[in-house]
This record gives sequence, structure tokens and C-alpha cells, in this order.
Amino acid sequence: RASALRFFAAMGVKLGGDGLQPLLGCVAPALYRAIETDEGLGSEACKQLAQETTELLQEVVGYEAFYAAYNKCRAHQAQRREQRKSEKALAKLLDPQGAAAGRMQKQQKKKRAHKRKVAAFQEGRGAKKQRPDEDDE
Repeated sequence: RASALRFFAAMGVKLGGDGLQPLLGCVAPALYRAIETDEGLGSEACKQLAQETTELLQEVVGYEAFYAAYNKCRAHQAQRREQRKSEKALAKLLDPQGAAAGRMQKQQKKKRAHKRKVAAFQEGRGAKKQRPDEDDE
């Protein structure tokens, strides 16, 4: 991701404002993702680089043109997020048994995670390792 951000900065300097204007639609989503999301390790350095690239491109293209493309990208991402949310709600409504099965799986996952956490804590205190749960016979 960092190399892509450096490429965008170099491209902005090389092409200038007029050459970069048509490409803002491709550049803005990558910058938005780098700045707004918390993905990956070293995200602080990536965010810093993305912020610097944003400032550089803003100077090259112009404040209004850059933020028009950036806000268009932001609106598109918000619209997609809202669409996914409504699709998920609709799927729950149309398939209540599937939704119930999903909730049960989620609960089982939480239960296993809690058991792992307790086991790790007990092991750290020197407790004996417990046998895995088996059906009561």
C-alpha cells in the first residue's frame, strides 16, 4: 500500500494538475481507504503517508477538485455500507432459521473463546491442564 501511495504522489508531481484531474476517481478511493480504515500492521505509518499524499495532490490539483472527488468516494462507500446493512437485515427477515443458526454459531464461538481465555489464564497461574469437554456418560 505504501508503494502505491508513493506512486500516486510521484504521478501527481509528474502529471501536474491538468493531467491528474481525470485520474482523481481512481486515486481518491485508495487514499480514502488508507486514511479512514484501521487495516493492517503499521497502519499509522501508512496513514501518515496517505495524509502527506493527500496534501500534495490537493496542492497540485486544487482544493475544490480534490475534495469533490474525495467526498464522492466517501459518499459511495457510505452508500455501499448502507446497502450491505439493509441486505443483511433483509436476509435475516427472509430466512429466520438461517439467522437463528447464525446466532447459535456466534454464541458457540464466544463460548469456545471464553474457555480458551480461562484456560490460558489458569495455565499461567500453574493450574493443571483440564481435559477437553466430553459428553457426560
